[in-house]
Amino acid sequence: MALRDQLEKTPLPIERVDTPEWADPTDPDSGHTFVRTLSVNDRLSLEEAMGRHKDKPFAGLLLSFCLCKEDGTPEFTEGDIDLLNRQSSRPMLRCFKVAERLNKISSDDVSQLEKNS
Repeated sequence: MALRDQLEKTPLPIERVDTPEWADPTDPDSGHTFVRTLSVNDRLSLEEAMGRHKDKPFAGLLLSFCLCKEDGTPEFTEGDIDLLNRQSSRPMLRCFKVAERLNKISSDDVSQLEKNS
């Protein structure tokens, strides 16, 4: 199979993360969310957004790009950074760690991006 065909058929990885703190007691299927792998375009947008949001914690910014629905559709936008940063640290940290791992973002990467923005 040609690389182009393979790329068109290969979805970006998405991972389910348990977040019982955010469960809706009336919905037995709640209590989890999804974290997506960013495309190259999304990663560049994230890096550009870092310059616009230097004064805000990186966790909310990264998760505004990575938290998604099961099909990979983003749940949040840059406008939701403050909302995300006000949430309980426990589920946010679980989601943040998955977002870092899926997107190969290390603390060194963040430091370097912050210097360049």
